[in-house]
Amino acid sequence: TGTMHNNITTLISRMAINVEPVETLQTMATNALWGSSSHANRRYAAIEALGSKGDVKLIPFLQSLRPWEGIDANPEHIQQKYLREYVENAVCAIRRRHWEQDVESGSTNKGGGK
Repeated sequence: TGTMHNNITTLISRMAINVEPVETLQTMATNALWGSSSHANRRYAAIEALGSKGDVKLIPFLQSLRPWEGIDANPEHIQQKYLREYVENAVCAIRRRHWEQDVESGSTNKGGGK
């Protein structure tokens, strides 16, 4: 069915992104020009992967990511909200894994970390 095909395609795409080096993921995450939903999915997957494999040094990078360009700039636009959520979740994931390093650096909990 169409749904199964989409799920498999998404899974394969995510797996390919997850094995990329951090530098490549950063490039993907930085590309803020809205092109299509598949481009958005790649950017979101790169941000998520950075949260999974990054360290606390990546937190400022993630927090500096620009909102989408080429779509409604209103912060309440659904895609702008999704972007903020992905960034917050990535920062939280890094902080959970590297909490001792985060505390030693004197970092505050600005990124939505819990």
